[in-house]
Amino acid sequence: MDGRLSLFSDVKRAIEAQVPEVQHVDLYNENVEYVDEESPWQRPAVFIEIGDIGWKMMAGKEPMQRGEGEMRLHIVTDWMEGGFEAACILIEKVLKALVGIDSQTVTVYYPETTMTCRSHGELMENIEIMKVRYLRKF
Repeated sequence: MDGRLSLFSDVKRAIEAQVPEVQHVDLYNENVEYVDEESPWQRPAVFIEIGDIGWKMMAGKEPMQRGEGEMRLHIVTDWMEGGFEAACILIEKVLKALVGIDSQTVTVYYPETTMTCRSHGELMENIEIMKVRYLRKF
């Protein structure tokens, strides 16, 4: 399975199974910026943005590559539903759900950067940037 698809599937499955408060999990596509122009989605929501991946060939009999990249989790809540405190509690639950994702093709690490309270009117967007390692076999 492609590492990006594995990452998306593993993260989505973990959030849906362990954080029932999250009502929508999807791939990031500037969803908050264009909230008035696209189909409505329920909140709280988590959008998974898969960043660039740098690949290096690995030595061995079987052709393989090791990759490193970033994943950004855009965690979107309603400001009127508990404000910043509720958003922070939800973020911790989401991050706890991702601890231990380590499959044959993807490993997710702890957040390296946190972007706090990017406000979009009544929506609050917080972003967690995490390092991801990939393994690709041919």
